Amino acid sequence: MRIPTSNKRKRTGHLSESGSRTEPIQEVERVSKIYEGIRVLEISDEKGMYCGKLLAQAGMEVIKIESPEGDPMRLCPPFAGGIKDRERSIFWLCNNAGKKSVTLDITSSEGQETFRKLAKTADVVLETLEPGKMAEYGLSYEDLTKENAGLVMCSITNFGQDGPYAHWNASSEMIPFAIAGNMGESGKPGFNYEPLSFGRNVIYNGTCVYAATAILAGLRKAKLTGEGTYIDAAVIEACGLWKNESTANPQRFPYLPDRRKAGSNGPFPPDGLYQCSDGSAYVVGMARWSDLCDWCIEKGVDVGEFGNPEYRVAENDNPHVVAHGDEIRALLSQVTVQYTKKELYEEGIRRHIPVVPMNSPQEVCEEPHYQEREYFVELEHPVAGKAMYPGAPAKLTRTPMDVTGVAPLLGADNEAILGNL
Repeated sequence: MRIPTSNKRKRTGHLSESGSRTEPIQEVERVSKIYEGIRVLEISDEKGMYCGKLLAQAGMEVIKIESPEGDPMRLCPPFAGGIKDRERSIFWLCNNAGKKSVTLDITSSEGQETFRKLAKTADVVLETLEPGKMAEYGLSYEDLTKENAGLVMCSITNFGQDGPYAHWNASSEMIPFAIAGNMGESGKPGFNYEPLSFGRNVIYNGTCVYAATAILAGLRKAKLTGEGTYIDAAVIEACGLWKNESTANPQRFPYLPDRRKAGSNGPFPPDGLYQCSDGSAYVVGMARWSDLCDWCIEKGVDVGEFGNPEYRVAENDNPHVVAHGDEIRALLSQVTVQYTKKELYEEGIRRHIPVVPMNSPQEVCEEPHYQEREYFVELEHPVAGKAMYPGAPAKLTRTPMDVTGVAPLLGADNEAILGNL
């Protein structure tokens, strides 16, 4: 089954020597998606669902293999309309848009045989089971490549396929996030503090981006050589990539411990999150205390000794500012509460000081920048109804990435896919 290609024509132009855009010089017709014709079998929980979604947005046919009862993530709240139902999980709907659904019991010999037949027709297998489970079912990379040498198989787990932690029952992404040291760089100063984490599934989704990149590399290898590859993607190692310079700190001599980030504040005051009259905004204030100090004075705030020249030196780690970071932030907070988020943002632009309003989910949906770029896509699910879905993370002009459809109903594609076997 192929998603029909849009006949919409996109007008393009070129830049003049002055940098302005001239009238369009040609019309370019949108073509089929860059990875159309690639089939992916996905057996994944929340660790790999976003990876499958990215592949679907690139044009691949992603077939979600679910147990007859349905993936447990279908019962992950919240639910559209407040009704608990396998077809209404907002988490599920968002992360599985554009995929197909086939129900199969891979724990049974019959289901395993059917999966092997499906794997003969596939280019990629994406799975997130416990290390060794696919081999236990006779569905390991070695098993499947006996009859499909070009198969690319990617396993996403918290700790990888081997090592002392491989079989830990890590039921949360917070576990590898903490062990990788990322969580240790958040919280209040010192070591006796409460660490902070990212929002839900940020860590798993970040790992999915790396996994998708590796899958594309594997597909390229298969195209060139006819041989596939096995990808062992570990969340704990993906976490390490996000802050890889931190591992160099203990190797320095003499050893200088990192400054700990204080909650939602940055490492260098007065960088941080501030209260406005209608919410919060983040002020990128490091090395800008002199400008911020003038702003405070203009708004009637008594800065006292913090207006002295030694505090106004423009450097990130000004020892005077760092030593009195909490007091300086308290002064700036007397200014920010006098503005709305939008007003603070606009005043920051005028003063060349970066200010970022903290949007609520509702404000994100109404964000004019997203609307202008047509990021959100409205889709209608047969059970959950109409909703706005996040679009593709990148825009390609000739081979577009976009959401190709809603998340599938449980087993919706059984007849179409399994019948052809």
